[in-house]
Amino acid sequence: MSLTPPAKVQKLQTALHAKAKGSPAYRFYALYDKVYRADVLGHAYACCKANRGAAGVDEQTFEHIEAYGLERWLGELTEELTSRRWAPRDTAEQVARLNRMMVGWGNYFCLGPVSRAYAAVDRYARYRLRQWLCAKHKVNGRGRRRFPARYLHQVLGLVKLQERTSSFPWANA
Repeated sequence: MSLTPPAKVQKLQTALHAKAKGSPAYRFYALYDKVYRADVLGHAYACCKANRGAAGVDEQTFEHIEAYGLERWLGELTEELTSRRWAPRDTAEQVARLNRMMVGWGNYFCLGPVSRAYAAVDRYARYRLRQWLCAKHKVNGRGRRRFPARYLHQVLGLVKLQERTSSFPWANA
């Protein structure tokens, strides 16, 4: 089911579509401020409800949201998105965010031979987390000695995708 977006949302969609088609190599780095606009969030909610979307990871259903108050819920969501800017404040939050993304990706792509792909994702996640930690703690170099894999996984709690699916017969390549 398709809903006609409000005029302002439609104008934004048209402008973004024109830019994307006109400049395929263009990267949209500054779209974050568009995500938490009240009209965009309201239209997204209406689309999800029209499609009879299921409860998310927070297990909130449309009934829960409407009992709580849709305007209040959207206002709090907007406030949270604007205040945090999706930037993790500490290392535990960064690792938790990274784990959610990796587990979500791993669950989505869990069919077929995935062992080598999971190993590559695990390596890249360790690499990027080390980069972030080195920048945060002002450490020169790659950070392998200061932040070994054992530290990343056991102390910080970084998930290992390979271990999550080792019992699945199709996960072995």
